[in-house]
Amino acid sequence: MLNELKEIAELFGRFISQPSKEWKALSESQETDNEQFYRRYLYPIFGMITLVAFVGLFLTNAHFDLQLALKRSILSITSVFIGFYLAAFLLSEGLIRVFHQPRELNLCQRFTGYASLPIYSSFILLSLFPEFFFIYLFTLYSIYIVWEGAIPYMQMNESEQLKFTVLASTIILLSPYLINLLMFMLMPGLRA
Repeated sequence: MLNELKEIAELFGRFISQPSKEWKALSESQETDNEQFYRRYLYPIFGMITLVAFVGLFLTNAHFDLQLALKRSILSITSVFIGFYLAAFLLSEGLIRVFHQPRELNLCQRFTGYASLPIYSSFILLSLFPEFFFIYLFTLYSIYIVWEGAIPYMQMNESEQLKFTVLASTIILLSPYLINLLMFMLMPGLRA
């Protein structure tokens, strides 16, 4: 488990410092195994988001409320989990309808997972430092990560790079937050 967390931290560092280099390395590695992607990368991040949402309440509040901590954990994991699958599905459909490419759901899932690193980081950081609302601005770095991955990883033409970046970034950035908002509207008991 610690080895996987170390790999995730290194991957995060590479994506933040040199996303174009990391996208090229991923595209050259011919990574096509979604099971490994889930097991070694995505599910540990989702687990970390859930754990930090639970523990973060203990660290940030004067008294610990188990019910509130569970609500925040449920809200966080639901937002990122459903948001991830919704974004990957919509991106896959966008590739078909807008770019006339074949359905590549597995590729879109991996792309969405990697491009969402700043979003996942913001969920973790905001659980620990809820008063630092400016952390939301860091999620915009996903736009640059999408831009850099459009050509080497998603095999877009240079002429389509901007259109793809706008479409993919909008989907990837909005999906988890729309799910979060929807959860608040449909289940008011989850309000923390």
